[in-house]
Amino acid sequence: MTHGYDRIRSAVKLSLICAGLVAATRTGALDPQKAISQYIQTVWATEAGLPWTSIYPVAATVCLGPRPSRLGIEWSAAAEPLNLAVAPAWDRTRLAYLIYILAGIILAWLVVETRTRSLKRRRDELERLVVERTAQLEIEKQGLMRAREALQFQAAHDSLTGLWSRGAILEQLARELERATRQRTVLSVIVGDLDHFKAVNDTYGHLCGDFVLRESALRLVGLMRGYDAVGRYGGEEFLIILPGYDAAKNPARTQELVDVLAGRPFDCNGTEINVTCSFGVTVAWPWLDRTTIDDLIRRADKALYQAKRNGRNRVEFDPSYRPGKARS
Repeated sequence: MTHGYDRIRSAVKLSLICAGLVAATRTGALDPQKAISQYIQTVWATEAGLPWTSIYPVAATVCLGPRPSRLGIEWSAAAEPLNLAVAPAWDRTRLAYLIYILAGIILAWLVVETRTRSLKRRRDELERLVVERTAQLEIEKQGLMRAREALQFQAAHDSLTGLWSRGAILEQLARELERATRQRTVLSVIVGDLDHFKAVNDTYGHLCGDFVLRESALRLVGLMRGYDAVGRYGGEEFLIILPGYDAAKNPARTQELVDVLAGRPFDCNGTEINVTCSFGVTVAWPWLDRTTIDDLIRRADKALYQAKRNGRNRVEFDPSYRPGKARS
């Protein structure tokens, strides 16, 4: 095995030196035959352990091509090119590069596809969470709106009767007074007070007294137009606003307020309670006399006191009222 390896090594070495000799003989620096013979005798034959006469023709043929010799081998001194084709490794061939490109494209596509699917799943999950959260927020929003409306209603309405509270009915009066001034319309304001209401509480108890207040409010509201307003002004006092209505010119409607309360007794747990109410009315043309809220309340109260003095269960008008004032 070692001897074979040495022969191969020497042959390779010979080939490399022959290539150098070919280059030297082309320039005329060396005689080809002499150079080869000398090399074979001194180096190659010694290393390979072979007689130089057995390898000379081969070496000369490899280095210089065919040429006549005394050994009967034809060779020529003209150097001929030695064409060697070195095949590249398989991983450096065009096919390998094509495979690399295709593999890279497939790998990139797999990465993009995996990322795209991951993003789609993430998007779908986020959309689901958004829909759920939106629905939850909508429910919470509706609950908050209902709670706010309930709070607003409680703040603006009397908890016992359900009428406008004192503050809310005064705000309503301010708005209607401003509208009447702007539109040059008449405005009627009525203050009502239940007669001898303390006696109802003392005689039948506060529960029946509360019932009378609630029922009175319902009966009064039943007589109002859609844009009229009724509020609880005090304990057993009511404030009524009639926009665009001259109550003094149509006393029949104000008399209905008296009749709706006094005309039918209040049934409190089987006990009939007769209750009456007195009303004071004032009518204003605010764009003429620049009437204020305090003026309206004061004039209506004055008429109410007059109704109390005149026997209760009746309607009295503000003494300062003059019919046709708006047209004079």
